[in-house]
Amino acid sequence: MRRPYWRNQSLQLRVALLLGIALFPLGLIAILQTAATLKNGRELAESSLLSRTEYAVEEEKRVLLSAQEAAETFGYLSYGIEDDARCSELARAFVQRRPQYLALATVDTDGVLRCGSAGIGMDFTGVPDFEVFLEDPRPTFTVNPTGIVSDSPVIFVSVPVFRNTGLDRIATLSFPQSTILRLMGSETAEQAAFSVALFDAYGTVLGSDQVVSEISGELPEDRALAGFVGGGPQTFTQIARNGERRHFAVLPVLGETLYAISSWPPGDATAGLGAEQFLPIAFPFIMWFVSLLVAILGLHMLVLHPLYRLKRRMVAFRDGRRDPGLDAITDDAPSEIQELAATFGSLAARVRADEKRAEQSLEEKTVLLKEVYHRVKNNLQLIASIMNMQIRSTRSAEAKYALRRVQNRVMGLATIHKSLYTEPSMQRVRADVMIRELINQFVSLSKEPGREVRVEAELSPVTLYPDQAVPVSLFLSEAVANAMKHMSATDSGVWLRVTLGTESDGRVRLQVENPYREPDTEAEADTPDDPDALLRSDGSGLGKGLMQAFVTQLDGDCRIEPGTETYRVTLRFSPGGAAEANLEVSAEL
Repeated sequence: MRRPYWRNQSLQLRVALLLGIALFPLGLIAILQTAATLKNGRELAESSLLSRTEYAVEEEKRVLLSAQEAAETFGYLSYGIEDDARCSELARAFVQRRPQYLALATVDTDGVLRCGSAGIGMDFTGVPDFEVFLEDPRPTFTVNPTGIVSDSPVIFVSVPVFRNTGLDRIATLSFPQSTILRLMGSETAEQAAFSVALFDAYGTVLGSDQVVSEISGELPEDRALAGFVGGGPQTFTQIARNGERRHFAVLPVLGETLYAISSWPPGDATAGLGAEQFLPIAFPFIMWFVSLLVAILGLHMLVLHPLYRLKRRMVAFRDGRRDPGLDAITDDAPSEIQELAATFGSLAARVRADEKRAEQSLEEKTVLLKEVYHRVKNNLQLIASIMNMQIRSTRSAEAKYALRRVQNRVMGLATIHKSLYTEPSMQRVRADVMIRELINQFVSLSKEPGREVRVEAELSPVTLYPDQAVPVSLFLSEAVANAMKHMSATDSGVWLRVTLGTESDGRVRLQVENPYREPDTEAEADTPDDPDALLRSDGSGLGKGLMQAFVTQLDGDCRIEPGTETYRVTLRFSPGGAAEANLEVSAEL
């Protein structure tokens, strides 16, 4: 059954995952509570902006509402006055008693001004504002930059007067715009923190607490004032025309006739409306992340770091360092890890003790084995010495030759045992060193008096197992003895060449070569015409049978190829164990 993916991860990841799941409900509750608090705060902030905006235009609202009521009242009073002159006189008296107003008049639906404090007879037919008013008769406030009476900016208040048949006339009242500007300019210290403006149903600014060009830069960049007409109180945040990000509040002052807009820079008064509201929402996430970070750091410092140090000591112990120094690295670790370190320390001590006993036992066995090899070598040399004494006392040349062959074989075995106990490992034998010593011994024992043999040895470093070294040395003994027996003098003298090396396929090649002359008569011939007969198991000589046996033991092949002047024997075998070798041997005669 396959384990879940997360169970294969590190301890830090598992703890972070589990702790994250455990803290998630608390974080979610905190986020929901924070969101609710922010919503309430935003509503309070919006309500505060709207209230402060409404308070800022309260006096202006009173003045404009009073002017609207005065115009509406005069419009209905003019019903009973049929005489236009009398009506105009009454309008002049009304304006004279109220100096804040400049002119008062009524305009019939045909566009003719029939009653007015500043004169009658004017025809408004075709004037855009008049035509618009006829289509949508409702109280309006408009600004005229050049008033007829004062030749200065004035505000016209137009009120529809209805009778049973519908719209009957339009009552208009004008007063200086400076009245509104003066009221809006007398701001308090609290109102100085923001800007406010009044605008009509067509988006025209009637007045503000600043110069019109300045207040225009603090209005919304992408929204026209006329777009707020017909809407209710609202607040929003947007880039102003001067490029500054500001908060705005818009509310109707007189129905859908007059509106106020305030522009607020970011600050305490607008707290809860800007981007800072996202910080409280992000705070639970930050706390959640910090909690995970603290837990992971605590886990790393209290658990993982001591475990990593203990792991490094275990790896060092595995790699052969037997003094990890565990106590020095776990003093500040939790007690559980200290117990684990102590357990590993006890185990390491037992392993060191077992290894020490094993090393001592191995050393004792090595000494004993070297002693065995040494004594075997001494015994073989003793046998060779006894045989040498026997050779000296023997009169028969055939017996001497036979004893000399046996002596060479015994000395070969002695040389192998000497190489084994002199090698540090005793598991490998340097074949080149062994062969060089064997050649010197064989030539010294086999050469005839009065005949000097020149030995040429080309030996590359080759390492063999002991079970290969024995048959190789004995094969070399037979090959050298055969060469010494059959070598003939040539123009270059009497010589013996032995070559040892490794071929491209990795096999070892041993070659023995000596000068050779074809026998002139059958009596001179000491070998059969077939050169391969030297290694056939049914040959008549003991040396031939031994060489065949050694080749078989090495699992190799031997090839003999005679020449007109040389006699060459070549042996090839793999440098592994005798049972694992895959060998090819060539013998050349």
